[in-house]
Amino acid sequence: MRFSRTDLHSASNTGTTEPSMSSRMSSGSRPTHSRPGGVSRSWSANIETLEVAALALGVAGSVLAIGGAVPALFLPIGFVVLVAALVAALVSPTRLKVGPLPAVVLLVLGAYSLVQALPLPLSWLDRLSPAAADVWSRALLPTGQTVSRGALSLDPSASTFEAFKWGSYGATFYLAALVGRRRGPSTGLAIVFATSIAVAFLALGHAVLGATQVYGVYSPTHPVPAGQAGPLLNPNNLAGYLNLGGLVGLGLVLSRRAIASRWLLATGVLCVLAVSLRTASRGGVAALILLLLLFCVGAALIRGSQRVSPRVASYAATGLLVLGAAFALLGADAKFWADLLDENTDKLQLPAASVPLIKDHAMFGVGRGAFESVFQAYRPQTRFHLVFTHPENVVVQWVSEWGLPLSIVAFATLAYCFSPWRLGASRSTVALGALCGVLALLVQNLVDLGVELAGVGTAVAAVLGSLWSQTARRSSVVARNRGWLRGILVAGLAIGITAGISVISRGASTLEDDRAAIQTLLERRRAATSQESSEEVRAAIVSMTMRHPADYYFPLAGAMAARMDRTNPMPWIQRALERGPTIGRTHLMLAEVLAGHGYSRQSLMELKLAATYERTEAVWFAVSKVALPMTRDPAMLMLAVPDGSDGIGVLEMLARSMNDPEWVESREVLDIEALARDSSLVEPRQRIVDARLHALALEELPIWCPDRETCTADVEEHAGYLAQHAPTTTRAPRALARLALLEGDRERAISILESGCSTPTDRAPCHRLLAESLLAAGASSERLEAAFSSYTAAACLEKTACAEAHAWVGATRAHRGELQLAVTALERAAREEPTLQRLLAVAEMAGRARLVSSEIKALEQATRLSPDDPALAERLRVARGRARAPSIGP
Repeated sequence: MRFSRTDLHSASNTGTTEPSMSSRMSSGSRPTHSRPGGVSRSWSANIETLEVAALALGVAGSVLAIGGAVPALFLPIGFVVLVAALVAALVSPTRLKVGPLPAVVLLVLGAYSLVQALPLPLSWLDRLSPAAADVWSRALLPTGQTVSRGALSLDPSASTFEAFKWGSYGATFYLAALVGRRRGPSTGLAIVFATSIAVAFLALGHAVLGATQVYGVYSPTHPVPAGQAGPLLNPNNLAGYLNLGGLVGLGLVLSRRAIASRWLLATGVLCVLAVSLRTASRGGVAALILLLLLFCVGAALIRGSQRVSPRVASYAATGLLVLGAAFALLGADAKFWADLLDENTDKLQLPAASVPLIKDHAMFGVGRGAFESVFQAYRPQTRFHLVFTHPENVVVQWVSEWGLPLSIVAFATLAYCFSPWRLGASRSTVALGALCGVLALLVQNLVDLGVELAGVGTAVAAVLGSLWSQTARRSSVVARNRGWLRGILVAGLAIGITAGISVISRGASTLEDDRAAIQTLLERRRAATSQESSEEVRAAIVSMTMRHPADYYFPLAGAMAARMDRTNPMPWIQRALERGPTIGRTHLMLAEVLAGHGYSRQSLMELKLAATYERTEAVWFAVSKVALPMTRDPAMLMLAVPDGSDGIGVLEMLARSMNDPEWVESREVLDIEALARDSSLVEPRQRIVDARLHALALEELPIWCPDRETCTADVEEHAGYLAQHAPTTTRAPRALARLALLEGDRERAISILESGCSTPTDRAPCHRLLAESLLAAGASSERLEAAFSSYTAAACLEKTACAEAHAWVGATRAHRGELQLAVTALERAAREEPTLQRLLAVAEMAGRARLVSSEIKALEQATRLSPDDPALAERLRVARGRARAPSIGP
């Protein structure tokens, strides 16, 4: 398909050396270009094919390859784009007609990233960046080794890959500009739009299938919820990319000469926007609505032959948004609304939290791609219980990693190059839609990180390059006045290729990959005892530390290895605390070391810091495992509990772990403390109720239950709170019924349970208690049958619980002499959970009931589960023999 090059009209340039479009085109024909020295049409066509193919591969391949998040997948795509751009820059017939200033800026940013990764003598580095020199000089202190050279970047491997990535951005921009120069901007924009449609359908397909793997083969490092897998794993990144594609498509729909059927294009836009809204990205939805409004306003201001009726533009934008929202809401579930209405704003605090980092590295930055490893040393002590890989703000990202001076110059230059009037947004809906798509992505990335993905950044470069091609057509500056830019362009492309080669030679692993590799070595070391394994681990940790000198994890891994080797881990722990003072796992390890040396109070205080900095169940569990062997004294244990609501999780885990009857009093102190911090908690009250009821069942009351009246009053008080804070459960009626049973008032207990077991949840234990109470009261068979049925119906929402319920009913019926009914109940339990134990219970009960066929059937199933059991085989043989024996009358 040929795309019209008249989607953007060129302004007349009187008195310039650039001929007008009308004089260079004949009706229905493609303009011919000549290269100095002469070039054949076939050669020109081959170069054009190369440019279009490389552009399409770069745009589509980068985002479909997991968004370019996996370096090993993005490298071959980036290489193709860089090489194609270099070839085009050297031999393309149109190369002299494109002013490549934005491409040069992108390539310079990539080249600077590579310069950041170059090793320098520490004396030089200390003058350029004292903070970076200090990090490098202390990197190997735990080993006693010295470091003589360091880089401006505190993650040279990441900066080298970023140099390659930004080189590919520059190459993509240049290719898009060349293609736009030949064919018009619609070609490059159509590639981006078509790719966004493919991404939308792939995301939708993964969601429909409930996939947890991308394309059924790639498992993300961090598991994603079912249905969230797709080319872009992060919903915010997916929303940003689809917003870009959707707005580009909207501009193509309203262009004067559509590149395809307008209904077909509109359907594509509808699908893209619907999937975008379905992501429930707060930033994505807000940016989309804002830029659609801007598009409507901009469309009303367009003048000339490309002008579209403001009413048509508004109707189209509003209609597509409403229809997209309707389709998205059709599949909305509880998770959708929870994500969309989530009030968590932690990441909005990241820019402010990054200010100290920026101050320390204001001139040259920490190195492109180094934010993740460096920020942990600056992470605030009272926020962010998660590790952030990016500041989630494009401005802060640039300033922190490239430094303030270069970021200001780059922002100013690109803003000048990509001003709306320069890109033709005031003359064409195609340019307006594309520019609104880019702006939507950038606005969203004031609170997100999408543009840091190679797949998203490549699409942005392709869109802007396509629009820039029209700027070159209107420009009065001829190529000979920009020869120096072409020289920088070629050099920048070569530097990008060099950076890619360096990435391959050093290994394309990320910080996360390197951490995982060390973790694997530590696990192998744990299972081995050889000296070689220990040396391998130490060497790997040193190597990874030099790749990521500012990261906290590798010193922490060094401390783990030192403990395995029974050497002093403290130098490693000290270094880990320097690089991550608010990393809970480091404080947890320090607590273990202190506890091992008998420093209980200091250990408990470190446990408190660990739980304060990382509020996760894994850390709370680890805190309880370290603290409880040291002391049972509640006052001492409180030293390990964070203040305020942050400490509730630790209190809960400590209390839950104190199962020994001798610890009841200490556990109750912790439960009361938890309730003092949050009176709506249910589990602490339930433990107090259970303890009081257990005490009341004893002949001699324990010390923490002074008299029966007090304990009874406590049960009634806490049951009242349970009814208030857990009204959908049967906790309160069960507590009061158990109390009534202890007091000998069975009728009151039965009455409480009959009225209280109808709650929406937690009904099975209530119905069982009711059945037990009816049995104890000698109730009629009708009431018992109803109780049994209610119990099994409530329990059979889950197979294991259902099997246990029917097994209990079977045992109860057997005790009452109802053997055949007992067999029926036990058979149901075996069907729900066909284990050897349950099948043997059926066989035994069937034998007692003289139901030989049921006995044989159960034994046959049991034999299949345990074919090598001779006793079981003999038992089956005997049962079959009884079945064949003639019956003897009385």
